[in-house]
Amino acid sequence: KKKIHVKKKYLILLAIFPIVVVMLYYGNQSVASSFEILIYRFVASGDIMWQGFANNVVDGIENTAPWYERVFSFILGPLGLVSQNAKIPLGTLILGVNNQGILTTLEGGNSVIPMFTWVCLGWGGLVLSFGYGLLCRGILSFSMLSVSSDVLGCSICACFYLQGITIFNDPVLYCSCLFDIVVGILLLNIWSFFFCKGRGLVKFKTNYK
Repeated sequence: KKKIHVKKKYLILLAIFPIVVVMLYYGNQSVASSFEILIYRFVASGDIMWQGFANNVVDGIENTAPWYERVFSFILGPLGLVSQNAKIPLGTLILGVNNQGILTTLEGGNSVIPMFTWVCLGWGGLVLSFGYGLLCRGILSFSMLSVSSDVLGCSICACFYLQGITIFNDPVLYCSCLFDIVVGILLLNIWSFFFCKGRGLVKFKTNYK
């Protein structure tokens, strides 16, 4: 409940840093060309939207996997518990409408929530989107966690926050990362039980609202 003040010198560094990263990654010596690439990346972040909704391409997708298989495909896929179609990302299916060869390369944009829910459930996807919103609210507000205020507790909260915001960009990846964090917390608590006098480092609240 405190207002955060950020010094101007840090804001300048934040503005310059992405351009420097682009210059180093692509090997561009020109600041102007690096800035153009950066702007392109911002536009390309919405690629699945204009690739799928333009010309009603999304309605031509043959989605042969139920939504729940797609949601947990990253987790259940390696175990062979979902169909092969569920393992193909929606971004790849969208590109595959015009080029069937894409289906074997797994290219394409991230499955943003509007696209994901529309392909899987149509108008019924509004309910799934609402459910994702409630889940995201709980993750971002840390209402389910009871952590300490030390470095470990802050790091765990940061992990939940970073993965929580990915739900808007790719709900499938979000569920996979959330599963990894939960497993990590369980292993951390098991370790603390044996080496920290039986005290759990992270607890899940039972009075979640």
